[in-house]
Amino acid sequence: RSKTAPARPPPSLPSPSPSFSLARRRSASSCRCALLAVHRSPLAAMSMHTPQEWHQHSGFNMTQAQQSHRRAHSQNLTSRRAHDETVSENMGRYTALQGSLEQKVTDSSRLVDMLQKRKESLQNTIQKTRYSLRLLEAAHQ
Repeated sequence: RSKTAPARPPPSLPSPSPSFSLARRRSASSCRCALLAVHRSPLAAMSMHTPQEWHQHSGFNMTQAQQSHRRAHSQNLTSRRAHDETVSENMGRYTALQGSLEQKVTDSSRLVDMLQKRKESLQNTIQKTRYSLRLLEAAHQ
């Protein structure tokens, strides 16, 4: 055997290259590469179905695809309706909340005004009571 040429199988044995090939697959979790044997048979590439079987399978696949499409469309419509209802409800609630907050601000402003007037009234009453006390103390002496 020569060192330059690799050993070949005898002609009576099938060559490994047509029926098997080596493929590299990189694992997502690690950087190690694994060699996988991928079987490539010439018969596997050929269909074993008759045209009638192929037609029936194709029709079944088309029916399944149409049904899937209808279900997806229906789900899409349901999702859109739910989204629109949610947006509408949220807008109504935000509007109600805004009205409630505006009313709260108005009520709080009135309360501040009333408390300010009450404070002024109490200060006025205290001043008058002190004046009256001084008059009584002066009259008592």
